[in-house]
Amino acid sequence: MYFVNLVYLYFGLTALLVFVLLFGDSPAFQRTPVSYVKWLVTEAWLLALERVVETMFGERGLRMLDSATECCCESSNPMLQIAYLSIVSVGYGLTWQFVFKLLPNAYAAEYHIYTGTAAVCGAVGLFLWASMSDPGRLTPESAALYLAAYPPDGLLFPPKHCSTCDLMRPGRSKHCNACGSCIIRFDHHCGWLNNCIGLNNSRHFLAFLFGNLLLCCYACWAAAAATAGSLQQRGFFDVYVYDPVLKDRVALYTRPAWFLEWVLVYYPIQVALAMFSAVTALLLLAFLLYQSYLISVGRTTYETLKRNQLLKEAAAAAAAGSEEGPPAAQGAGAQASEQQQEQQHGSSVAAGRSSSRSSKGVPAAAAAAAAAAADFSSQHNGGAGSAAVGWRNQLCGWRRPQQQQQQQQQQQQHVNYYDRGFRGNWAEVLWPEAFVEQYRQQLAAAAAGANHSTNHDVQQEQHTKHE
Repeated sequence: MYFVNLVYLYFGLTALLVFVLLFGDSPAFQRTPVSYVKWLVTEAWLLALERVVETMFGERGLRMLDSATECCCESSNPMLQIAYLSIVSVGYGLTWQFVFKLLPNAYAAEYHIYTGTAAVCGAVGLFLWASMSDPGRLTPESAALYLAAYPPDGLLFPPKHCSTCDLMRPGRSKHCNACGSCIIRFDHHCGWLNNCIGLNNSRHFLAFLFGNLLLCCYACWAAAAATAGSLQQRGFFDVYVYDPVLKDRVALYTRPAWFLEWVLVYYPIQVALAMFSAVTALLLLAFLLYQSYLISVGRTTYETLKRNQLLKEAAAAAAAGSEEGPPAAQGAGAQASEQQQEQQHGSSVAAGRSSSRSSKGVPAAAAAAAAAAADFSSQHNGGAGSAAVGWRNQLCGWRRPQQQQQQQQQQQQHVNYYDRGFRGNWAEVLWPEAFVEQYRQQLAAAAAGANHSTNHDVQQEQHTKHE
């Protein structure tokens, strides 16, 4: 009976942990136990560890802790890749030793030995495919193209020059210090793959999640089926026990709590494999559904975190009674720490560059794309926003009602200028080459038109001089 309660507690805590990690930063759960538990799980224990290290070892201990944290969490390293391969290898070895030896039986045929091996090889293949994939790194040759595809929106992604890469940064991009480059449509840096997830390899990441989800479901079913067949062969389904409540003999399998305890005694490894596979499948399913939801609404994990931070700051400012400026200014607090980190990281790189490189101008196509990006940003935030503020100030006075101001700010913060609709968002992720090609053709057409206009002007000038 106690074992069944532990199983229920195990699955319940796992489901709660998944929910807290996925939605703990959501503004809907701000100042609730969900956000507090998220803070405890992700930040509080780190702060406590820093306090303990500082008390015991002083500044030297803190420097060593910072170095270890930077090496493990902020730099590219294969530790989690090794952990993944170790988990798969140990799991397959235990399955071969304790599950496959029970085949064939009434519930699972012998061919599952070969299909299970093929499933493991397929999951590892997807892991290697995603680990070695290109996330979509920003280069001088592609800067103009991606600026046209992802112009800065002026809210989450203001126009910005990456001091490390020395390039104008498109919207939806971020410089990853672990990878050392700006990633197009940056979602997150996956430690399990030791690779960033961006525009070019989001489909690889989804395939990796889906393949491992199928593997875990298959492993859970195989362990349960092999164990059930062995139990039938050994006559466990014909065992009767005395029920003190009914005061009569009942079949053991009709009492799940007692039956599971018996199974755990005789098949501990098989039960452990089934439970581990089920919990891992639950985690993978939750993350896969979350990623699918973000793609469907045209957002990334990084954009969601930035948006939640902006909403938290706006709510905190409203609660404190402070008056905020235009919506674009509200992101200053959320982006201050990011800008400081990038400036510190890029200062060492920029110091080593020659003055000739810094004096180079942006290519014509990049300048045109940057101008289009600035125009896009001003249309949505700068120009229209300032005009709206002007006539509203004339009608309502310099100080607008706080409720009206907060409502307008929240509406602008909820606008996603990169949402292309359900089909467009999924096409962007599944076929990034076709998505980028349309902007490449637009830039080529614009460049051809500019060259034609220039040649026409030159010919007209020469004709005028000749006359």
